Amino acid sequence: MMVLNYQPILNARCVDILQKTLSQFTRDKMIKYIGVNDHDIDLFEGQFEVPNGMAYNSYVILADKIAVMDSVEANFGEQWLSNLEAELSQAGGRKPDYLIVQHMEPDHSANIANFMEIYKDTTVVSSAKAFKMMKQFFGTDFSDRQI
Repeated sequence: MMVLNYQPILNARCVDILQKTLSQFTRDKMIKYIGVNDHDIDLFEGQFEVPNGMAYNSYVILADKIAVMDSVEANFGEQWLSNLEAELSQAGGRKPDYLIVQHMEPDHSANIANFMEIYKDTTVVSSAKAFKMMKQFFGTDFSDRQI
């Protein structure tokens, strides 16, 4: 799983290979890819060329409890939430118990507030620093819904 934290700097071909590998690994498991692809971006973090675009990774873990790993870049919220809803529907219409926020870079966190507005019973799992940043970014740190 560690490599996924560094995936945004990979080119689209590497992303496709990684996603296929992950797909084979998770075929009979309960980890589903719900991320989105950005084929219009030309620079990652305004510095690194990504001629084939990049992927904004997010996963849903479907087990006794349901956990969503990260959100995606701001412009892709609707598609990401649609991807999530499709997987939740296939899982019997269950709702997420947890949103796990690994860090607050916008390509991983821009849709946290949108997600939390829809899934009002979800608990956010993150670091104290990330909660402080949520307060700055979204006007709330979800203090009544955090671990």
